[in-house]
Amino acid sequence: MPAKCTIKEKLDRRIARGGAEDCWNWTGAKNRQGYGQICHLGRGVLAHRAAYENAFGVSPGTLVVMHKCDNPSCCNPRHLLLGTVRDNNNDRHRKNRSRGGSSLGECNPVAKITAEQARAIFLDPRPHNHVAAEYGIAFQTVHNIRARKSWGHATRDLSVGYARWRSEQANARAGSQFR
Repeated sequence: MPAKCTIKEKLDRRIARGGAEDCWNWTGAKNRQGYGQICHLGRGVLAHRAAYENAFGVSPGTLVVMHKCDNPSCCNPRHLLLGTVRDNNNDRHRKNRSRGGSSLGECNPVAKITAEQARAIFLDPRPHNHVAAEYGIAFQTVHNIRARKSWGHATRDLSVGYARWRSEQANARAGSQFR
């Protein structure tokens, strides 16, 4: 391939075109998610974004180029549309292609604990690393539960938790220093 190929020439060489309504799959390099990649002017470009810009003459800019066909290697302009990240996420959830991100707690297929365990973790006065080891979860997960960044629906009605216990312990230690 000549060193100064246009993006159109690169697309033409690597897209397996089919019928008008078929997916036109990228045959070149792909990333881990299956999206085609092109190196153009020294930078990486996703093939479906380049195909959109080539077909419609408009740069997607900060918008997402979504696939109607849900085929990440497809570059058929009829299958591509612009949207926001929120549009893309809503589309993914609507089509049940999420990795559990739309399900709370135990309904999430990647959950490692139950709501009852999350409540116990929230109330447990021991340090994060001890609790994490007992439940086989990450230190950060314990922190997130106690900070109500995750499993908040399970701990919402609990008024006393680790943070309050820790605060009371700190106050007690501070008070004993002045005796």
